[in-house]
Formats: sequence, C-alpha cells, structure tokens
Amino acid sequence: MFPNVRIVRGSLDDRDVLIEECSKAKMVLQMATDHEEGLLSIIEGIRSSKEKDCGYLIHTSNISTLIDRDFPPGECDDRLGDDVADLNAIKAKLSKNARGSEIMIMNAAAQNTENHRPVRSAIVCTPAVYGFGRGPIRKRGGKLTDLMRAIILHKSAFEVGNGRNFWSLVDIDNLAKAYLLLVEKALGPIGVGPGDWDSKGYYIVETEELCWGLFARGIGDRVQQRFFIDEPSIVKKLTDNEVNAIYAGGSTYWGTNARLLGTRLRKLGWNPYRGDLVEYVDKRLGVEIQELYGITIEEQEFETDERRPEASLDNPSVLQANSGNVMDENADAVSTDEEVSMQLRREAAAETREPTAEARERTAETREPTAETREETEENEGGGGEEGQKGRKREKGRKREKGKKREKGKKREKGKKEEEEEEEAEEVEEAEEAEEAEEGEEVGEREEGEEEEEV
Repeated sequence: MFPNVRIVRGSLDDRDVLIEECSKAKMVLQMATDHEEGLLSIIEGIRSSKEKDCGYLIHTSNISTLIDRDFPPGECDDRLGDDVADLNAIKAKLSKNARGSEIMIMNAAAQNTENHRPVRSAIVCTPAVYGFGRGPIRKRGGKLTDLMRAIILHKSAFEVGNGRNFWSLVDIDNLAKAYLLLVEKALGPIGVGPGDWDSKGYYIVETEELCWGLFARGIGDRVQQRFFIDEPSIVKKLTDNEVNAIYAGGSTYWGTNARLLGTRLRKLGWNPYRGDLVEYVDKRLGVEIQELYGITIEEQEFETDERRPEASLDNPSVLQANSGNVMDENADAVSTDEEVSMQLRREAAAETREPTAEARERTAETREPTAETREETEENEGGGGEEGQKGRKREKGRKREKGKKREKGKKREKGKKEEEEEEEAEEVEEAEEAEEAEEGEEVGEREEGEEEEEV
C-alpha cells in the first residue's frame, strides 16, 4: 500500500532499536501511548546522530491530562483555556501529572550540548477525536465512539450526573493536517520560529466542542430508530461508579470538562474546515450495530427512513458541536437542557451546514456497506444466527408484503378515479346529445308552423 515505507518491528521497550532508527531520522513523530523510557530512548537516538543540524520530535499528548476537576461530575465549567495566553497554567497542571512526560519533552532542548545533535520538540495535544481513519489498521474513533458503543450495549442512553459538561473536539482529517503543517514548517526553508518549539511548543488541536449529555441523548434517539423502537429514548443519570461499571474509566471522559482553545496552531497557519459530526455518527452507528447484532446497514436505514420525520433530516441540535469552541463566559452556568441546546445551535453551525437535500444524497451514497464488511460481519457473528436469519427473512417478507399492499391500494384508488371520470364524461355527453335533440325538435316545429301559415 505504501511502497516507500520501511517497516521496523519493535516496541517502546526496545531501546536499541529506537536509538538506531531515530539516529537516522530528521523528524520523529511519536503517536503511541505515553512511555517515559521509550521517549528517553527516542531523544537519545536523535542526539546520537552524526548530523549537525537539528533533529525534531513531535510527541502526541491527550487533553485528558488537562481535565478540570474543580467541578462536580456532569456540571458545566464556563472557563476556557488557551494554549498561548494560559501556557504557564497548562504547564503547572502538566507538572502535577505523575504519568505524563510532557514537561520532560518541553525541556529537552535545554539539555542540548555542542557535542551532540540538538533536539527540538513540540507536543500535539488532541481532544476527543471523531472520523474514520484512512490507515490500514485502526479506523475507529476514541472515547466519543466508545460512548456510542457503550450506549448500544447498555440499551439505553446515559449521562454522568446532569450531563452538562463539555469537551473540545476535532475531526481526524483536521488533526492530520495539523501534524502535516508542523512537519512542513520544520523541514521547510523558513522553518519554525524559536517561540513555537521546545518550552513553548505546546499545540492544542481543536475545531469545536460538544456537551456530553446532549450527545448521549442524540445517540440514544438514533439507536432507538435503528432498533425499530418507536418510543423516545430515556437518558439515565448515572454516578461515576455506575458509568465505570459500564465502561472502565468512562466517567473520567464523559463526566468532566476539558475546554481549551488552539490559538498557537492557528497563528502558525493551520486553517481547519468544519467536520460533519452528524454524518460520522450515522455511519458509525450503522457499522457498530451491524458488528454487534448482525442487523445489516440496509435494514437499519430502511426502517430509519420510514420512521424519521422530515424535520429531523436537518442536523439535530443535540448532535451539533459548538463551532470554534466559543461560548459566553459571562453567562450564568447552564441550568436546563434547553439552555444547553440553545448554546449549541449557533449561527456559525447553521451557516456551515450543508443543504438538507445534498447532505441526504451524499449520506445515501456513502451508506452502502462493502462486500468485505458484509463477509466479515457474517464470519464474526455467524450470519447473525439461525434465529436472526429467520427474523430478517420475516422482516423482508413483511416489507415486500407492505409494498405490494401499498401498490395495490394505489392502483385501486387510481382505477376508481378513472371510472368516476369516465362516468362523468358519459353523463356530460348524454346531456349534450339530449340538448341537441330538443333543439332539433323545436326547429322542426317552427318550420311546420311557417308552412301552415303560407298555405
């Protein structure tokens, strides 16, 4: 698939391999989990090179290291952090993270010497990420997708506490462009200024934010539709422990606030476009339900389209993310679900939203599952089981019968209408003939009277 890529097998525990390979590289992108020993090996490898120019390290961090724990789970914090204006506060919070290696990476340049190749570093901090990966291995999202699957398996939407907490958000394509921008800037003829690397090289990558409680509610409604259930979804308010019993550590993500602005990357030239969270949710739910229960995407979409009212074809507010991570910091804390919904329904989101008809056509084109997906599902689920196959056959038969009855009804209505029109036409014709006959008789009588007078 990638002919110019050389694969070296190993792990972050393989010190010798890391040192050797990193000594050959001009740029190292570390996208694995935080691993202090592995990071020390990478930095040592870059320094051990015989090259005299800089070697670059871009490390991937996670916004969970900056979670705001000053508020009870499920409550909204209206404060927004900024990776430029609040960098010192961010560093202070990172220094308290015993498992994090961010401070060590940001201070790596301070240990450069004349006898070794200098190291320059940057950290990319990712929030909640959505979208389908384009690589050959991992195509699922992170904690946002995990919440969708947890709701499907739990058979009910749920939120932590009042569900009014927010996280920053980014789609996978804009995140990839952020990495690409940093690499191009570093390796380009101009390079990156001293204020954008090392101790100041901390980049938050975000395009929007979402309210976890409203997102869970929207997922619950969509799952109900895809399981052919007419009743509205009920959102359960759960405690930290109850959520963690459903998904280990889930309350750390779905019950907290992590709201930050990525100003530094935008100053560098990153210009993200608005992703389509609604489209991703619809496609991802179809795949998850097919994998878990063997209900094909075609069957889900047929029933969903039959039951969905026209108004919901537009992006529902509960699944709209707040574009630009901007909220009124002077406003009172969110106290009702309606207030949260109004905050999310911003004019910027409405302006960037695609027309309903175009969005519907584009979604329909991308919803068809591939043959490989169907085969994998049949292998993993055993064809959905004998009972599942029988149920699907009955369902398809019911749909065909429903279609036949609908067609027959239309034909009967059409036939009746045509008969009524024919009868009406015949009546009009008969009336005209009778009128013509009467006029003929009157003319004949007048002619006979005139002849008698002449005689």
